[in-house]
Amino acid sequence: MSDEIKRLLEKQGEAFEAFKAALADEAKSKTAENEAKTARINEELTRLAKEIKTANDRAEAAEAAAARPSRGDGKSITPAMAEYKAGLFNYIRKGEEDGLEKKALSAGVNPDGGYTVHSELDTMIDRVARVNVNMRGLATVRSITGRSFKKLVTTSGAGIGGWGNEHTAPTETTTPGLVELEFTPGTLWAEPRATQELLEDSDQNIEAWLADEVGIIFETTENQAFIDGNGVNRPRGFLDYSIVANASYAWGSIGYVPSGASGAFRTPSSSASPVDDFIALRHALKPVYRQNAVWLMNDTTVASIRKFKDGQGNLQWKPGASVAEGFTETFLGHPISYDDQMPDVSAGSYAVAFGDFRRGYLIVDRLGTQVIRDSLTSKPYVKFYTRRRVGGGVQNFEAIKVMKMAAS
Repeated sequence: MSDEIKRLLEKQGEAFEAFKAALADEAKSKTAENEAKTARINEELTRLAKEIKTANDRAEAAEAAAARPSRGDGKSITPAMAEYKAGLFNYIRKGEEDGLEKKALSAGVNPDGGYTVHSELDTMIDRVARVNVNMRGLATVRSITGRSFKKLVTTSGAGIGGWGNEHTAPTETTTPGLVELEFTPGTLWAEPRATQELLEDSDQNIEAWLADEVGIIFETTENQAFIDGNGVNRPRGFLDYSIVANASYAWGSIGYVPSGASGAFRTPSSSASPVDDFIALRHALKPVYRQNAVWLMNDTTVASIRKFKDGQGNLQWKPGASVAEGFTETFLGHPISYDDQMPDVSAGSYAVAFGDFRRGYLIVDRLGTQVIRDSLTSKPYVKFYTRRRVGGGVQNFEAIKVMKMAAS
């Protein structure tokens, strides 16, 4: 564990103790001053949680980089890859395309002048894109080579035949139901710009700059589609499917559990608390998916649930403290995943999702990221039209449930 993470964990522990004390003071005397103090510490806990996640991601990336073979051993970076990276660097910085056409069939260069970036830069873009959004990190991600990806899924099991002896004649039972799901990528694009002089004179890592610029744009664009996209030239978000009361759930829809109040969480009383509704949501998910399920919500919603207590007055939110779990916060024992694109708590919104997203949601990437350099149409700026084809949708409707901000 790095010194930075240790320091942040210590500060989080101190803030958590202060938060519990502030809640106790607020319960004794609900003054504006006490409420403001609780809110201030709550914001500090949110900030620290994000800093811990960022620091842990950075440490894991550094560890992975250190574990990779060096350039000289010929295992991780082959001469061909070194040549390819140098070609991409010169293409981005100077627009040099000498020799690109002859390498088009083997080095990832398209005949239309675009340069398909190598997997390391693709990973850098994804890492930037996961700072404040998490669907790409939670879902199953599959690279495809065709125009779409089709998958057959079973929606019902085979009928049970029954019991008998050696003389019992079998009768016909029902056949398992099958449905074909198709995931077709749309085109996601970004167009960062820089002056030619900056590119020529900069001593900075050009690939890292491009990854940052593209990643920042991609993070909100693709992730919003994974959550509520309509599926037209883009992924279909899990909130775009038919959402029904969980008691009426059927394959092809997402089941919901109400929050107990219109546009809000239930107000605690002697007979019920908002924790009860979260417990109901947790158990709406079958045990087979519950084991690896996470809560998905934005940080404003997380700030609200930190105050929720069970019938014995115990807070159900816990700060992350395990290296193995990536210092992830938990609620009712399940990890919390922040996502800024999740809806706010409002009348009829689905502000909380709970599920095994790796089994429930599929993201398909077609080929990879492509960069087309344009130094002519917006002088003195050089434009980098960066595109990749991305699709997505629910692949298992049983694996995701949501909470509706409604009384019923």
